[in-house]
Amino acid sequence: MKINFQKVRNFNQLILAIAGSFVAILLITLLVILLVTSINNMINYRSNQVETGIIATEEAEELVRDSMRKQIVSFSTLSNIDSVRQLFIVPVSQANLKDAESSYDSDYMSSGPGFSKTKFRSYRSDRIYNNLILYNALENESHVIFDFRICVTGYQYHQGKDDDFIVIMGSENDSNKDNVINEKDLKGIYIYELATKQMTKLEIGKSMTVVDIDQPDNADFLIGKLAWDKNGNGTYDKYYEPMIYKRIDLVNKSLIPILEDGQMEKIQQLLEGITSN
Repeated sequence: MKINFQKVRNFNQLILAIAGSFVAILLITLLVILLVTSINNMINYRSNQVETGIIATEEAEELVRDSMRKQIVSFSTLSNIDSVRQLFIVPVSQANLKDAESSYDSDYMSSGPGFSKTKFRSYRSDRIYNNLILYNALENESHVIFDFRICVTGYQYHQGKDDDFIVIMGSENDSNKDNVINEKDLKGIYIYELATKQMTKLEIGKSMTVVDIDQPDNADFLIGKLAWDKNGNGTYDKYYEPMIYKRIDLVNKSLIPILEDGQMEKIQQLLEGITSN
């Protein structure tokens, strides 16, 4: 019997082609399934992420009208600012509810127990706070520092010659319009005087925000790091928008430029290559 090798070869090529096509279809199917699964996981991850901060004013007002709430106050830490006088700052954070609930459910809100000095102490956390409480443990007295809505992103305690101060960074408005007030919004500087329990908001300028409050090494004063929201989008972009330093005058409740008149313009001209005649 004579074997037709050409037919066998053609048959083998056909089998290989079918098998190759099947493997290719299988691989493509697996890749599609993997891609779809990855996209779904990404979508679910993002949908489950809760933006840290307090609810923007517009949504908060709507919830109030409906007698509902989506956040409740929570306490996670406290800072001893004066061990001799037993003074503490209790930051007030917030817990995000999975679903909105009636604001008449107030059992949780009842009060109850639960709660080498330096000239400056700085406190920062990944948490975003909505208020600060000054607690005097010796007298068992507490005072709520803010009487308006604010997102607190950091604070400094300063023991002065005549009085003590708490210098605070915070945002009152949803400046970038993302429906939450947090560290991404434009922030201001607030000075709280412990003796008088008075709060003063510093004038920092239009479209300006405070990036940080710092005590330089071996210095007895604070510097405010301010930035200009140059493009007006309600948030600071550290890569494309400028920052300046100003000294914080705690006594007069103001900001003092560290450059003399004309120096800023001069160094800007030098940067641009403009020479004066």
